[in-house]
Amino acid sequence: GFDASKIDLSNANGTLGPLTASEAGKTWTATFTPTENVNNVTNNTIRVNMSGVRDLAGNGTLSPVSSAHYTVDTRPAGGVVVPTATITLTDTTLKAGETTTVTFRFSETVTGFSSEDIVLTDANGTLGPLTAVGTDRKIWTATFTPTAT
Repeated sequence: GFDASKIDLSNANGTLGPLTASEAGKTWTATFTPTENVNNVTNNTIRVNMSGVRDLAGNGTLSPVSSAHYTVDTRPAGGVVVPTATITLTDTTLKAGETTTVTFRFSETVTGFSSEDIVLTDANGTLGPLTAVGTDRKIWTATFTPTAT
């Protein structure tokens, strides 16, 4: 019951070539080709929908199986490198009157980063002034205050 239709590439940042079975169907291989001009180091996985996949005795499971996370970096060697950013909140469960520190961590030194670059449309709160941490300008912080109601 296993074939290419069972493979979920929605978080793969790439495509798979044709599947080839070996070891009497125990091992399946395919060539993975990453998508061009992508730099993703955290979310890449290949999943298999196990519904309908059974061993020779008829045993199966409905649970999906997922690969470990892997890195895709297909940006041109001499091309433009763009910084990536990670946004974290010290506290993610806030009540009225509380605040938390928001950290913006960039993969490289950035210039021109300001509060106008931050979209708070779905944030349900406001962000205080940005402050660069250290002199390398890779990490910035601000205080987030949730809307009272």
